[in-house]
Amino acid sequence: MVNLEGEALLRAFANFDLNINNATIQVFLMVAHRGECAQKELELELGLSDASSSRNVSFWTDDIDKKGRRGWGLIERRENPEDRRYKLLRLTPEGQQFFAKLQASRDGRMDGWDFERPVGPGNEKPRRG
Repeated sequence: MVNLEGEALLRAFANFDLNINNATIQVFLMVAHRGECAQKELELELGLSDASSSRNVSFWTDDIDKKGRRGWGLIERRENPEDRRYKLLRLTPEGQQFFAKLQASRDGRMDGWDFERPVGPGNEKPRRG
């Protein structure tokens, strides 16, 4: 999994939200690391409640939360075709691109980062807020 000790990695996540919490970061990294996983796996492995899991996943999807804020669109949430009660998660192409930048940062390659602008899809202004 990606090592988050580097200040550059923390800044990359902080560009999404200055108050981003550890659980939100862990959700993104777990989905990125697994390729695809069930939302229930996140809850069990990260010790999240249903509500906390849903809230942290919604931050990364393009869903609109209860406060009317749209997520970042870096994770896709879909029904499990084998059991529609459960949700499957995987990175969108934009999420894969962001994860590739995180991995490059971990390896000491900071090209492609512009810390003056958000790192979200297309570097547009943040959708949350």
